[in-house]
Amino acid sequence: MFKSILRNPRRIFSYFYSYWLSTFYVAEKNCPLPILIKSPGLPVKVRKKRDAKIIVSGQLILDSRSSPNPKSNIIIELGYNAILEVKGTVILHQGTVITVNDNAKVVLGTDISKTIEAAYNFKIVADEYVQIGSGGIISWDVFITDSSAHKIGNPPSIKNAPVIINEDVWISLNATILKGVEIGRGAVIGARAVVVKDVPPGSIAAGNPAKVVSRDIYWQL
Repeated sequence: MFKSILRNPRRIFSYFYSYWLSTFYVAEKNCPLPILIKSPGLPVKVRKKRDAKIIVSGQLILDSRSSPNPKSNIIIELGYNAILEVKGTVILHQGTVITVNDNAKVVLGTDISKTIEAAYNFKIVADEYVQIGSGGIISWDVFITDSSAHKIGNPPSIKNAPVIINEDVWISLNATILKGVEIGRGAVIGARAVVVKDVPPGSIAAGNPAKVVSRDIYWQL
């Protein structure tokens, strides 16, 4: 460890920044270092407004492996009374932006013994509730939101509806998951899919809008 620090002194800063975030930003934890910046020099920004909470039962690991842009930030933003809850091991890569707006909640992981990994440029915007189950993988450039974000309709209003992604789901690159969707356990979402309706467990959904193209499937790394 000491030799590794001598070769790359930025590891010292990453360790102390991890400790600082873990101490002053995490409200509830079950280990001394619930937030770990694994890659030296990785740019990380955490912003938290009044009464917002980060709860970690496991570890949130921030990494830059496989990133095409070494200068991209990982950004975590929590509005007033917002909650980000991590269960198990959650690995986020560069370009990740998680925005939990006022009074909203995001849950990453549902099993403390399992892992979720999200690749480069992963985005979540939550106005109400987003949950991602453990054991899944999320590829590059995936976007998940529970909100229409802008006022639509007659009269116009912002529409919110929870997003539930169950355990062991594989979301392929450039997929978009929109409000009110539940994705069943063991499902696969195809590349560039736009998911606007529920996806049954053990099925493959692809296309824009996404449709079920196969059922009773199993996948593994």
